[in-house]
Amino acid sequence: MPRFVSLKSGRANVRRGPGTDFPIDWVYRKSGVPLEVIAESGNWRRIRDHESDGGWIWHTMLAGERSAIVEGSAADGEPAALLSLPDVTSEIVAYAEEGLVVRVTTCKAGWCYLEVRGYEGWLPQTLLWGVYPGEEFE
Repeated sequence: MPRFVSLKSGRANVRRGPGTDFPIDWVYRKSGVPLEVIAESGNWRRIRDHESDGGWIWHTMLAGERSAIVEGSAADGEPAALLSLPDVTSEIVAYAEEGLVVRVTTCKAGWCYLEVRGYEGWLPQTLLWGVYPGEEFE
């Protein structure tokens, strides 16, 4: 059941329960944010975000496209290096700061291929929230 999705809409209500009779706890205002679906009730999805906040959201507010949030940095505390190949010795394409939302297109062998702000490259899977450890997809 658990799976990662992204927020499709630029504005989405998160409710205390699965229905419009339940109060709105907060509103997401940025599309593309990764969310984890942890339960379903009809057309409602119980989600949690990278800060472990959760609630219920209408299913059409979510997209199957994968995104993630950079949650780690280099060992020296500097932004994580986005690499041209899934190899620590490859060329650095760009740097990704903690909290950056990225589009994830592929994950394999502990690395994920990302697209963000016109840059593309590989980042270790352990630096991302929005993919499961060891998860592989294309």
